[in-house]
This record gives sequence, structure tokens and C-alpha cells, in this order.
Amino acid sequence: GCKPEECVVGVSSRVIVNNVAKELYKVSPNIVLCNNNHITHLAPFENIMTATVTRISATHHTKPGLVSPSDLHHVLRSLSHSRPTIVVVAHVSNLLGEILPISEVTSICSQYPNTYSFIDGVAYASSSYVDLSSKPDFYTVSLYKMLCPQAGAMYASPRGWELLQVDKDTFEHSCGGTNWPALSGIVAMKSYLKVVMNDDIQRTDRQLIVDAYTKMFSLSYPLGLKLRRYIASHPHATLLASQNYESCCKPIVSFTTKGITPSEVVNFLTARGVVCKNGNMMSPLMARDLRLCPTEGAVRLSIAHYNTEAEVDYVISLLHEVLSRTAPAKL
Repeated sequence: GCKPEECVVGVSSRVIVNNVAKELYKVSPNIVLCNNNHITHLAPFENIMTATVTRISATHHTKPGLVSPSDLHHVLRSLSHSRPTIVVVAHVSNLLGEILPISEVTSICSQYPNTYSFIDGVAYASSSYVDLSSKPDFYTVSLYKMLCPQAGAMYASPRGWELLQVDKDTFEHSCGGTNWPALSGIVAMKSYLKVVMNDDIQRTDRQLIVDAYTKMFSLSYPLGLKLRRYIASHPHATLLASQNYESCCKPIVSFTTKGITPSEVVNFLTARGVVCKNGNMMSPLMARDLRLCPTEGAVRLSIAHYNTEAEVDYVISLLHEVLSRTAPAKL
């Protein structure tokens, strides 16, 4: 959790990040950008005219969604820390679903002077409760991904707010202010989480959030894993994931195909009632480094806590049918 004075709400996480970048312009920072970031966390920092931008990759042969600690150390050692250094990474890749161990990232950042961690938690917070015990300096979320109204929010540590050189109220106003009428709908979230728990146990609001999001993840994770295992075993599909995907992934399944385009797969599935998409999932650097087709990208399927095993089996049967079309004809 965090204190109210450490959190700011704006019209969207995109607007909040843009305003952070405007404030950082004043301090001419070093920016370390991970390629697993969503475009909303790439463009604002890349466009800080006074910044020195260094990129770090989360694309490795065995761990395509994770940052190598040695790589991060190498980059941070190479920088002058006479000015602030901000390490910007996504907690979860919007393309791969890989969960980044942010405690590792924040720990490394803490070993270097004048260095701050900026975590994009939008994809993570959609099905897991946010635990700030890893002590990031900044952490952003989109509230609509958390069963709340359309808005964005950011946590900043005391040293984070000091870096921005602006008080919270002024910053919040610059982010479009708080849409209180819309945010009043957040009270419905509590009712929904109680439905998710479906028991008579009395909980504090905090414990309800923790328990409900833990349950939602426990419901969706096995289904996502079943789908991932199927894709990983299919000769005409390539799962985009690290070798240890069974232990560090969200129920997001992305893959490329052989002999058929991702858009053809998506068209086949959507015509049969399956919601999915193809593309770079707003992760252009990750897609480029994985050498995905610029126009096709990858197929992505996302599993939610309300999906059933029968629905996943149905998707697998459809994938078996459409991917089998790529097999060479028998003579």
C-alpha cells in the first residue's frame, strides 16, 4: 500500500507519464529505457530533449521478457550519476506476459547514487494486486484495467516527488485533475470483488483486494498455462516466452505462426467467437527485437478469471484446425 499523499490520479496513465517527462526536462536526466515498455512509457521519455537515453534489452534467447541483472549493472556503471538516472521498465510485458521481478530492478537501482526506478504496472495490475514492498520510486497503473472507471494513477516515493520538484496538488491539476464523478464508480469495485470471493468472510478493504486479486490470478493462470503449453508443442507455432514461462507469466499468450499469417489466424478465431488480436501490442521495441513482422506482429490471446477450461479447450481445438492447414500436403 501507500499513503494518500504519495499517490496522484489523472485522466489517464498516458497523461501522467507525459507530465512526469515534462518535469524531468528540468533536471536533464539519464533515461534507461527497457524494450519491454508500452509505447505510452517509451515516447514521453524518449522525447525529453535534455535527456540522455540509453536502451536496455529484455530480449534474450532463454529469457525474452526479463532484464538481465548484469546488463542493468553494466549500463548503470557506464553513466555519470551527477544528474538523475531513471530506469523505466514494465512490470509485465504487454506483448509477452512475462512478469519482471521488479524487486531485483529496484534493488539494483538502490545501489547507484541518484538513480530512480520507474515501473509501468498497467499490464500487471489487470489481474494481480500491486505490492509496493519492493520500493519502486514511481509506479503507474490504469484504473480501468483494475475494474475501476477510466483514469490513471501513479505512486511516487517521497524522493520521487522531490525529484519532480512539484507538489502533488499542482501535478495532479496538470494531469487534467481528478474526474470525481467518474471515480465515484470505484465503490462498485468492492461489490464485484465480494462476488469474486463468494463467501461470508468479513475482510478489511485491503484484504478483500488482496484475496480477490489472488483468486482471480489463480483462476486464470492454469488456463493460460494450458494454452501456452499447447502453443509451445505445436510445430507450426512459436510461443513468445522465456524457457521458464511456467513460473513467471501472466495469462497472456502470444505466438507467431508458420505458413499462415497472424492476421489470418485472428480472422479465423474471431469469426468463431474468440476475441483476440495481432500486432505488436503497443510494444514496438520488443516486437522489433524479436524480429516480428512489422505489419503482422504476433497473435495474442488473453485469459481472464471468468474464462472457463471449456472455453480454452474450444480455442485449442480451433487453433489445431487452423494451424493444421499449414501442414504440407501428403503425396
